[in-house]
Amino acid sequence: MTSWLEVKTKLEALDRSWQELYEKASNYSSRNASFNKVISFLASSIDISNQSDEWSCINMSYHILNGTVKPLENLIVCVRIDASVRYQISGKYLLAKDRRDQQKIKANWQLLEDHQNGGEEYWFSYLGEKVNGADRAEPLHLTLTWPTKEQYKFKIDAFYYSNRDEEGLPVDNPLLLNVTS
Repeated sequence: MTSWLEVKTKLEALDRSWQELYEKASNYSSRNASFNKVISFLASSIDISNQSDEWSCINMSYHILNGTVKPLENLIVCVRIDASVRYQISGKYLLAKDRRDQQKIKANWQLLEDHQNGGEEYWFSYLGEKVNGADRAEPLHLTLTWPTKEQYKFKIDAFYYSNRDEEGLPVDNPLLLNVTS
């Protein structure tokens, strides 16, 4: 029969080995977060029409990758659109008046209508959980459509705000589109 001291010794050794494994894993994950910054970028595809009865569109998604060890919480995104033509915006997000638990659409972002600024700024709140280190937030998908014109300009910029970046940090690659005939 095994004595209590032998069991206690084996449990203490097991506890030490778990602690060593945890420390190795912590060191490994902090080394692999080597770029040690948050990366935010716009991915887009553009379909431009030259037919007067067709519409042009930009499909874009805003990606946020947390390359740090600390989590991002209270994530808010501002998308600023400066356009020389009237456009329509749509996407995979909830409206401020929608109740998340009553929606059929599964969206990870919600439009904050009380933060709109004359149709040029759109503020979205992340509904997902915090974004841990070496993880990413679900992308914010948006579509802009506009009728065909001879010439027009778009400048699309975005900023993200979080518990760590309260002043807001800009997207790494704003979108500029200038079409002339």
